[in-house]
Amino acid sequence: MRDFDIRTILDWNYYLERLSSTVQKLVTIPAAMQKVLNPVPRVRHPDWLFKEVAEKSDKAQQSRMDTFMVAQTEEEKFEALEKAAQLLSSESKHDGSDDDSQTYKSKAQSDFRPFTDCDY
Repeated sequence: MRDFDIRTILDWNYYLERLSSTVQKLVTIPAAMQKVLNPVPRVRHPDWLFKEVAEKSDKAQQSRMDTFMVAQTEEEKFEALEKAAQLLSSESKHDGSDDDSQTYKSKAQSDFRPFTDCDY
């Protein structure tokens, strides 16, 4: 080998592949995960990345159970209890304006006998 020019000695494909790999790690993969077009078109996305992005953006993906079960603070518990009490009181204030419901209520009240020792 008599030609000692650096361009003939170096394995350019190796260094191009190393540089492309580094650019992928630093630029193109994070961009794809953020749903941004490839900012460096000369460096191709890895094959596995397309599947990963498709899985992340899948609308039919099942949610994790722990996202539904969040611990409540004392204030949130108190607010929930107040809301439940309001709902119960609004149901008990229902006037039952139709005649059938009034008849049923009066019949149910007249049939009611409190439990006593001799009933069993």
